[in-house]
Amino acid sequence: MLPVCALSVSVFSVISILQLGGLNPFTLYPKGYNYFGAYQDYGGAYLGTIGNVDLVASFLCIAIPIFAVALLRRVTQEWSVLCAIALVAACIVLVRMNVIAGYVGTLSGLVLSLPLILPVSGRTRKIMCGVLIGCALANAVLLFAVDVGDGFLHELHELLHGRIEDSFGSGRIYIWKRVLSRARNALFLGYGPDTMLLENIGSFSRFHEELGIMIEAQIDTAHNEYLNILFHQGLFAFAAYLAALVSAIKRWITSGSKDAAVAILGSAALCYCIQACFGISSCITAIYFWLTLGLLESHLQRMNQGGKTK
Repeated sequence: MLPVCALSVSVFSVISILQLGGLNPFTLYPKGYNYFGAYQDYGGAYLGTIGNVDLVASFLCIAIPIFAVALLRRVTQEWSVLCAIALVAACIVLVRMNVIAGYVGTLSGLVLSLPLILPVSGRTRKIMCGVLIGCALANAVLLFAVDVGDGFLHELHELLHGRIEDSFGSGRIYIWKRVLSRARNALFLGYGPDTMLLENIGSFSRFHEELGIMIEAQIDTAHNEYLNILFHQGLFAFAAYLAALVSAIKRWITSGSKDAAVAILGSAALCYCIQACFGISSCITAIYFWLTLGLLESHLQRMNQGGKTK
């Protein structure tokens, strides 16, 4: 499955890179349009064969860890070149499209995974955990003390000082507040799948600098997969979903260094779960997360039964 995945991601990434260069392979955009018409010729930014760049980011949060950890653990030497090509191409797309949720999910997930996926001794693993905690605290202190200007790091600086504005996170703070305030009215069972738009919980506005106009749209998703489940399916489904994720991650923590397949799948699942705090769930990309989680569960069960996965 690894070389098939690498080949598929490589093709997807090449198409995306061509689009980021202003081309229109396979006329994936309407005639006369290209990627750089985003937010001007049409609403949103669309890339590759997936579409919305936020969904592309969620897909890459699964693909990039798979190849990175596969190369780190030297899973298949005969496919290492193909995996390296897929990894580099996917990273180029992630950087060029510049979606913050993709950065946060991929980088933080991989960094947090390192002590768990490397085949090292328990003492070395504890040292690595200590170093990561120390680096995290140092970065938090630096962000607290220094305001680097605008953008994501500025928002983190303000959050550390307890100053929260609705505009933070491209308006996600405002959306989360609105979703939570309305979710209380149908807390246990939710409103039903994909009904947020029908509940008229409010509109989302942002100023378009290039067009010089205010764009307003109705809120139809929480831009947070966990809040989306709470709103649509209710507290029981939300708790069950979190329990399933916590169970898988907990067992991955104890088994990731012992088995390469578990290390790969667990890190990919973790990166997606972090990205999901800011992302949108869609059937065009969520299926890859469910495949990853299902394969992880299968390998974990096989390990519990005494068999070693390859």
